[in-house]
Amino acid sequence: MWRFYERALKTLRERKNDYMSALADGQAHSYDGYRFLCGKIQALSEMEKILKDLFDSFQAPNRKPEVKDNVELY
Repeated sequence: MWRFYERALKTLRERKNDYMSALADGQAHSYDGYRFLCGKIQALSEMEKILKDLFDSFQAPNRKPEVKDNVELY
């Protein structure tokens, strides 16, 4: 599980950095393009926070596993 967390977090951060670089390089040629890139950055930041919160909840010392934890990922 640790490897999945690290890889997912790294992927989210890389993608977010790509969008931030595109924004800094002036690739938003219109206000709509600017809003689109900002929305992508915001969404990826939120996904990163959700991933961290989920991982932290699984690492809690007094956490009891639930049947729902064995959900298959597609």
